[in-house]
Amino acid sequence: MCIAILTGPGRVVSEDTFRRCWRNNSHGFGMAYNNPYHGKEVDTDNGYMNVETALKAYQRMAEYAGKDNPMLLHFRAATVGAIDAANCHPFKVRGGAMIHNGTFFRDARMAKSDSRHVAETMHNELTYENLTANKKAFDDAFGYNRVAFLYAKGKYVIFSEDYEKMAGKYGQWHDGIWYSNGGWRGDYGEYYGNGVKPVDDVPVMNDDVGLAELDKAL
Repeated sequence: MCIAILTGPGRVVSEDTFRRCWRNNSHGFGMAYNNPYHGKEVDTDNGYMNVETALKAYQRMAEYAGKDNPMLLHFRAATVGAIDAANCHPFKVRGGAMIHNGTFFRDARMAKSDSRHVAETMHNELTYENLTANKKAFDDAFGYNRVAFLYAKGKYVIFSEDYEKMAGKYGQWHDGIWYSNGGWRGDYGEYYGNGVKPVDDVPVMNDDVGLAELDKAL
């Protein structure tokens, strides 16, 4: 598991929340933003393995690029792939960037994370136009996985955006910021961040999405 975050324009994750997310997901941090000096194209800045460095970089970037456009933030808790800078989200896709909370597939032999593998192999298919035109198909393919994309000029797409207990989906908006689970404001076991630790809310891992199912969305 990880925590994926999309901040709305002018919305900033507080230092306390940032540190709480890191404590539970300390295998690397990264962010994506619309660069105001490059026509608001999407740039990524990832590979942070130290919380102090990551926090300072985020605070600078929120001031620089987050006032008028959304940003993607990602705190990794490794399930597939090595714990290193190369596996830190966001990952570039055609015209934008992607962050992911969940597990697409499991393979203990892989050095790359499952998220990185999907972003690289489906790079040209994960465009804003394709995702929005086929959102239902991609939503079915992604299943409980929470996936957020940022594109030029502040366009974004989120899958498993809303909280659905029975579907194992924990996405939630609060004060203009979207979080992929409730760990942002409480114990990581509290998927909705409400002080309760419901055992039956943990998603079933054998529902992982394989590449074959993702291909069907195209």
